[in-house]
Amino acid sequence: LSGYKKQTEFSDLVRYCMDQRGSGIMALPEKTGVVRLLVSFEEAGIDGIFESNGLIAVFILAIESEDIDHEDAIARWLGLTEQEARIATRIAQGGRPADIAAALGVSLHTVRHHLKNIYRKTGTHSQSQLTAMVLNLPL
Repeated sequence: LSGYKKQTEFSDLVRYCMDQRGSGIMALPEKTGVVRLLVSFEEAGIDGIFESNGLIAVFILAIESEDIDHEDAIARWLGLTEQEARIATRIAQGGRPADIAAALGVSLHTVRHHLKNIYRKTGTHSQSQLTAMVLNLPL
């Protein structure tokens, strides 16, 4: 993570994942494309072995030469509506629900409602699972 701004963004994402006990994605623009990092909170204390409040795992999801812009294909592959495909695409690009709501001109409640439908249709249970599915589609 080069630069103060990206380090701060990463620290904020880690803090957010710890607070929400969830996952998030961060895009790092590079000269050759975009690197996507998945930050995920993992419950600790498997069978009481470890004493911890939880762990953060960071994964490199994708190194892409261009952003995903195949919303129609995503909708067809996953059986999503046009709006659901837009939201799934933005999630896979590292967007947070509040940012997606603002960009699409809808409420956060609407984005969360669509996310529930997307999870149901795709059999996923989190943003990180949905992202992995979208990024691995044969587009």
